[in-house]
Formats: sequence, C-alpha cells, structure tokens
Amino acid sequence: MKKVPALRAVLHGMPVLAVLALLCAAPPLRADERACIREVRFPKGATETTLAGQIKGYAFCDYVVSAAKGRQLQVWLTGEHVNRASVILRSPVEAELSPEGETFVLPADGTYTIRVLMIRTFARRGHTLRYSLRIRIR
Repeated sequence: MKKVPALRAVLHGMPVLAVLALLCAAPPLRADERACIREVRFPKGATETTLAGQIKGYAFCDYVVSAAKGRQLQVWLTGEHVNRASVILRSPVEAELSPEGETFVLPADGTYTIRVLMIRTFARRGHTLRYSLRIRIR
C-alpha cells in the first residue's frame, strides 16, 4: 500500500471550505504591520510637496504617487542620520533613487511607489529615523 503524507491524510476527509478557512485564519504577515502607506497629493498648482515621516528597525514607509510617462521625478531625504536609509522606486519599475535630488525620468504612465527604508545593518539594531521627504514631479 502506498504511504500518504501526514497533511494529506488529515485534509483528505475535510470539506474544501474547512480547509480554506484554516488557511485564511493564519495571522497577518509581520511586514504589513511594519509598513505605512501614504498617498501623495500635491497642493493645487504645485509640482512638489514635503512629507515628514519616521521609521524604526525593519519598518518602511511607502509614498504612492501617480505620474505620466516622461515626467521627471526627484526626491530629497533630509534629517539626522539619513545616510542610514535607502529610497527606492517600486512598481511599475524598480530603481534605487538618489536621496539628493537626482532626476529620474519615469518610463510609463502609472502609479509609482517611493519606499523609504532603513539599511539592514541599522534596521537589525532597531535604529529610529525621523526624516523629511521632498518629492518633485515636473
């Protein structure tokens, strides 16, 4: 007789809905607990805005902004110990951004996510970073 793996044997007699309920009852991912998501809105007629933020350890903050293809994105990260942080662009492209205002030309229309996160060495030590993020799109 063929051996059946333990999990398969347990699940064999359970209705499909019960199995799905067990899978959905799992606790949320810890990364979600460490994330902040902020929609970026520019004041009327403005091409830039400045937002204050704080991250600690492995936490990160996402800033979501919509922009058109060919627009120029610039970001500045200021505050004490900002050299402990990285600024990356996510979706629809992935790129590391210079936190000192270097221009990045957006390759497509869409919603872009600018993520501020701690460099792993400092995140592991539980450091806290308070910062200002200036975002310009022209």
